[in-house]
Amino acid sequence: MRVAIIGTDALAAEPLLEILAEREWPADSLTLLSSEDDEGGQPLYNGKRLPAAALASFDFRDADVAVLLAAPADLAGIAERILAGGCHLIDASGDALGRERGVPVVPAVNAAALGSLESPRWLLSPGPLAVLLGSVLQPLAELSPLNRVDAFVCRAVSSCGSAGVESLAGQAARLLNGQPVKAGAFAEQIAFNLLPQPADSAELAQLQRDIRQLTGDAETQINLSEAVVPVFYGHSVALRLEAAAALSAEAVREQLSARDDLHLVAEGEAFSPVGLVGDDRVHIGHLQLDEDDPRALRLWVIADNLRKGAALNIIQIMEILIKSSG
Repeated sequence: MRVAIIGTDALAAEPLLEILAEREWPADSLTLLSSEDDEGGQPLYNGKRLPAAALASFDFRDADVAVLLAAPADLAGIAERILAGGCHLIDASGDALGRERGVPVVPAVNAAALGSLESPRWLLSPGPLAVLLGSVLQPLAELSPLNRVDAFVCRAVSSCGSAGVESLAGQAARLLNGQPVKAGAFAEQIAFNLLPQPADSAELAQLQRDIRQLTGDAETQINLSEAVVPVFYGHSVALRLEAAAALSAEAVREQLSARDDLHLVAEGEAFSPVGLVGDDRVHIGHLQLDEDDPRALRLWVIADNLRKGAALNIIQIMEILIKSSG
């Protein structure tokens, strides 16, 4: 399968190429497409430069899948060219147009959704938070419909791109050397700090749509609170779920343990974002039923937002497209 990658200056590009290399994806089937908006150098693949082409002039009949990591200025026009060329589009850019047109897919959750779509397809690789939550909530929704999900999200600075990572690194270095911090990607100091975020109604509405489509439960209510924390990579989420029926700890553990993409953390096992960077699973810990309500469940969920939440999901969609075309 020939793959064209757009937006290679996005942080997800590096883990995407790393996983492709681990799967021994042929280098000559990968093309990096650059636009005038791109910044920085071209990433390496197995230590070598990949074939590169200009996005403006690329003929998408020469690709089977286009992966969009960052939205170009003319996304509508680019998407039209991609689909007109008979090329599937996997949109991980987070752009509003993709959210409107694309169908969210997390292969471990709703791979069957691909079968009902006409080819070529505009597929949405949801944001890392939707991938993380969808992976956990879907098997739980099979036990009982979920009436309500309350999530407190500790967002890694990498969710704000390379500027977020550079801000944390630069501020931490300056403070440790007794120097004042410089303004960066955030309105306030992020190093050795925590930044509560105001409610974003558009983000919450999109997350709720994604979760409902992924779980198949159209009634689930999502409530979201979040803060940006001084962690480079890895989102952590404290969840409280309210199911329609009473839950048992044994059934919950059995349901979650049956999934290869999930890992139930044992007592005493390391469980933090730092320890899980580069891991392909969603890790679940501190699971307990509410003493006052047998329908309520509390748990912590942690995953690498770039590798598991973005890059791996894209590649798993590509692998399904390969199987469906074979």
